[in-house]
Amino acid sequence: MTVKENLVENDELIRIKKNKIADYVYINIKPELIDEYISCGWEIDKELKKSFKMKKKKSFDEIFENDVWLVFYRLGFKMMNKNRNFSIPYTDDDSLTQQIDVCAVDEDAIILIKCKSSNVVQKGKDFKIELEAIYDTSEGIRKKLIKEFPDHKIKFVFATKNYIIGKKDRERMKNFDIIHFDEDKLNYYKQLANHLGSSSKYQLLGNLFKGQKIKGIKNIVPAIASDMGGHKYYSFSIEPNVLLKLGYVLHRNDSNKEAMPTYQRIIKKDRIKKVREFVDAGGYFPNSIIVSINTGKKPLKFEMAKQDKNTTTAKMGLLYLPQMYQSIYIIDGQHRLYGYSDSKYKEKNTIPVVAFENLDKEEQIRIFMDINENQKAVPKNLRNTLEEDLNYYSVNNTLNRKALGLKVARTLGEDKSSPLYERIIIGENLKTEKCSITLETIGSAIQKSDYFSRFDKNNIITFAGTFDRGINDYTFELIYPFLKNSLAYLISNTVNEEKMIVSNPSIYGLIKVFNDIINYLISNKVINPLKSDVNKVVEYSTIYFKYIVEYWNQMSNDEYINLKSRYGDGGKTRFWRTFQLAIHKKDNDFNPEGMKKYWDDNSLKNYLNAQEIIAEIEGYLKNNIKSILEEEYGKNWIKKGVLKKVYIEINNLASQKNYEADDGEEVEPWDCLNLINYKEILWDQWRLFESDYTWPGKENENKKEKISWFNQLNDIRNKCAHNHVASSADIEFLNELKNWLIIKK
Repeated sequence: MTVKENLVENDELIRIKKNKIADYVYINIKPELIDEYISCGWEIDKELKKSFKMKKKKSFDEIFENDVWLVFYRLGFKMMNKNRNFSIPYTDDDSLTQQIDVCAVDEDAIILIKCKSSNVVQKGKDFKIELEAIYDTSEGIRKKLIKEFPDHKIKFVFATKNYIIGKKDRERMKNFDIIHFDEDKLNYYKQLANHLGSSSKYQLLGNLFKGQKIKGIKNIVPAIASDMGGHKYYSFSIEPNVLLKLGYVLHRNDSNKEAMPTYQRIIKKDRIKKVREFVDAGGYFPNSIIVSINTGKKPLKFEMAKQDKNTTTAKMGLLYLPQMYQSIYIIDGQHRLYGYSDSKYKEKNTIPVVAFENLDKEEQIRIFMDINENQKAVPKNLRNTLEEDLNYYSVNNTLNRKALGLKVARTLGEDKSSPLYERIIIGENLKTEKCSITLETIGSAIQKSDYFSRFDKNNIITFAGTFDRGINDYTFELIYPFLKNSLAYLISNTVNEEKMIVSNPSIYGLIKVFNDIINYLISNKVINPLKSDVNKVVEYSTIYFKYIVEYWNQMSNDEYINLKSRYGDGGKTRFWRTFQLAIHKKDNDFNPEGMKKYWDDNSLKNYLNAQEIIAEIEGYLKNNIKSILEEEYGKNWIKKGVLKKVYIEINNLASQKNYEADDGEEVEPWDCLNLINYKEILWDQWRLFESDYTWPGKENENKKEKISWFNQLNDIRNKCAHNHVASSADIEFLNELKNWLIIKK
């Protein structure tokens, strides 16, 4: 029996697909068998006239195999295995066979997939036996398949779910030429297939067969060669279906986290649909798709046509494109290209292309960002991710250390062993209740700590970082496990870990206080992070982590709400200083710089004192300004003394309050003034108030300076209202103002 006889296509393939989608197996049985089937795990789905329709949930591993099968079906493979019993002989006499979970065949390639899954995340599982079995049988399988599919490329894939693959297995797969697909990569192709349909298959083939030749593809195009920005480029037109095969889009997402440069935004289904409808209605795009052609070691072949010597520097001729998968990177224009994917014009139309030759990754990212800067803005999280790619190996040490911080942040979100796995917004991933921490938060906390060295404008070290080994890759090997394991300890030991995990301010505060702990241990000569084993560094730090955990677990809900009510940088700082104070209360010698001043400036006593003084000043202003206006204008004092817009505003507000108030609680318009309204009155009626409201020492200044004290008063009031804080300097000013404005008068 041939391999083809065990594969299905066309209508039968569609029928199999329907069975694969279902998570249950269904069967009709006679009533007398009902107890037997129930005892074996079957459930009654429906009672029929003479039988029962039973159902049984498929096993976890079968559901995963079906999911993988469906991904390749949606990618557009036209011939596939029909069940789990599919196998391929690997000996000359066909006596020995290798079972294959998923076999996907198209006109150019055959993909053979073995699947392994677990219903819980597992770390440390060794797949030596499984991988060696694939390798040992691969040559025989290739020979068998080539007899039936002589022009096809063949690739073996090892697909896993909920397994953290170890270093040894990664090396085995590399040596055995086996591609690993985890759930992130499978989800990427599933998403891509949903957006692009069968054209998404070319992204897969470009990934699997990068650099391998595509047989029979048209690769010669008339072109113009010239120079721009120090780079050679070619301008030509090409059929979309050809560029779809040669082209490749490096999307920034979980599946491509190891690829460089992965800068493109994920393709949007709605945009693709609109482009396709526009094209099929006769529309076209005159602007060029921007690409970089990867030629490997050989330069592009360009045969110049004969031309007049007096022509421009641009040269006409024939350009020979590489006939290889993933040889053309799409820098800009992916939606325009993929909009043709299922269009009736994908082989009839041509699209304009500007092609650079062998652009390095940094230059590709710069072009992408320059183009999109003035069009659809690059989202902040994607920009931060691109900054990592762009600057990680920069000669500017300040930039490359910032990029290192962003790499640490990204890896914390992508590493399955990290406590922040899938909690960090990366690339263009959307913010969710679970995934809400930003790269900027973690990167900023690291940058504002002492982990990395700091440099002046001449790249000379001004501060030696506690974890800095001088080269980013070596520094990463120290700082990443320290932060990962430290966060893991804190998060796993808190009673309500969700509070600790999902909050940007709390993660910022933890990373900052880890830095304080390291500095404290270094100053006491307990550790040297550059020489000590990182696990020992975490172990010594755990003493202080326990104090934070104890504080957190005993925190009341009111305390947490008060802590969480602060936003922006002030909120992040509050968490950091709160963690510092929790340690200080257990170890008085732990006293990081700035901690005491912060709490002196942000104590509840200061806040309440400030509120009291501000209320007293507002009461004085209300009565004193009214008294002066009444004396000057008599019965019509409020109309003549208040600007029209303020008069209308306070009358409307008073009417609204009185309408909603209980009997006997009505207010006057004058009662509805706010602090800034008093300033507007003083400014407008300055001749009446100048002598009483000019700040001492400003008598010879202009009106703005004379009344500048009001701005400071309003700023303090707003700070108290929004952040519930007041500094010692604020209290000092308020007392000085009260003493001048009220007491001395």
